[in-house]
Amino acid sequence: MVSPWGVDHLPNPSPVPVPGVSGPYLLYVGQARPHKGLTELLTALSVRRGTEVLVLAGRDFTPGGAAARSATEALGSDGVVALGEVSDAALARLYRGAAALVHLAAHEGFGFPPLEALAHGCPVLAADIPVLQETLGSQASFADHNDPGHIATQLEQLIATDTSASRWRSMLISDVGDVLHLALPARPALPGPVRRHHPRRHPAAPAAPELYRPQLRRAVRTRRTRQRLPRARGT
Repeated sequence: MVSPWGVDHLPNPSPVPVPGVSGPYLLYVGQARPHKGLTELLTALSVRRGTEVLVLAGRDFTPGGAAARSATEALGSDGVVALGEVSDAALARLYRGAAALVHLAAHEGFGFPPLEALAHGCPVLAADIPVLQETLGSQASFADHNDPGHIATQLEQLIATDTSASRWRSMLISDVGDVLHLALPARPALPGPVRRHHPRRHPAAPAAPELYRPQLRRAVRTRRTRQRLPRARGT
């Protein structure tokens, strides 16, 4: 089975600017749950006091909501832009224009926003945890998610040393699928020829999954019926 990268689902960036977003900005995409590291990020930004505003994208950051108010209290009304949930095209544009995406989750199942950001040429500062180290490798910068001082230092270094090579690449290549071949390592080649299934023992399934789901359910029920143990005598 061949699995796609999984980050080529975003369309080309919207040609229309995202309302309320202008000038240099840092981007946070996700939820406002405690393990996402938003509190540490706000503390780091209050210490750093850079020129970039913090743009918050996600359903938890509806303007006027609790998460948006907390961020505004920490950085001031001029330091935060809460967008709430945005379209895929708007998200792609946010990735392309951000000075950096900050993703400081204490634990993560996979972490799609950093990969989406890299695919659109956006620098990434991520939490120094094994899963993100594995998925992002040398393409991202890392910081101790429990240390706001280290976050501020790494963020300053990332922005100061960015040579805009990723920006140049994303401007030359508009298709996200092509960008992925540059941003991510090449897929390993399959070892040797692919073994073909015997047509009688393994008939080919229809191309569309929804076409064979009813047959699959019937096959499962039939197998369970055949494997059912006989009832004990006298019952």
